[in-house]
Amino acid sequence: MPDRSLPFRLKVRRREWLAGTKLGPLILNRYPFAFEPSQLHFIADTVSETAGLDGAMLEVGCNTGAGTVYIKRHMKDVGIARHYYCIDTFTGFTPEDIAVERGRGKTWAYSDFDYNSKRLFELTLAANRADADTTVIQADAATFDYSGLPPLAFALLDVDLFRPMAAALAGTWPRMVPGGIIIVDDCDANTDKWDGGSAAYLEFCEREGLTPDVRLTKLGVLRKPL
Repeated sequence: MPDRSLPFRLKVRRREWLAGTKLGPLILNRYPFAFEPSQLHFIADTVSETAGLDGAMLEVGCNTGAGTVYIKRHMKDVGIARHYYCIDTFTGFTPEDIAVERGRGKTWAYSDFDYNSKRLFELTLAANRADADTTVIQADAATFDYSGLPPLAFALLDVDLFRPMAAALAGTWPRMVPGGIIIVDDCDANTDKWDGGSAAYLEFCEREGLTPDVRLTKLGVLRKPL
């Protein structure tokens, strides 16, 4: 029979009380992903689609690591063994990024994602057994030298604003092996705050002669021709 003793009931009541206080976010389970379940499934399926290719994995814009853990656990689950590169400022958007958005007429504060650190991200990967074969790089996506990366089979670009997204696309596309796939987040025509990523994606497609392919409302897809 389930334990319904007084100590058990008191423990439950204590947690219920704490959940109603400012400590609630620390007590209750919360959905940790910036992607909807269907979008996560699409990303996982795309990773699996590249399983037969030679090349590393790249994620630019990693936030706290929930998505990284999901992808790496999926890779382990389906038997994909590849080195995984993670690039992020781990301090939020740079003043240069925000200045470009101001020039695009945006007035948002863009103070998001300034609650992270490289150390916290690495601890998250380790706590979820997702730190093997992983290189974590603290860098600005807009100024990073992508030519130092190995050939890539898959890349997830999630840097939100125009300046870092434009640079990540320009730097990543030449590194993709034939058949490699890039997924670009925030290609949602209905958002105003994060439309810099979408603008960079559409501009890149036009420059490269590629047809925009946006799935599940916001995931822009680029496939390197065979």
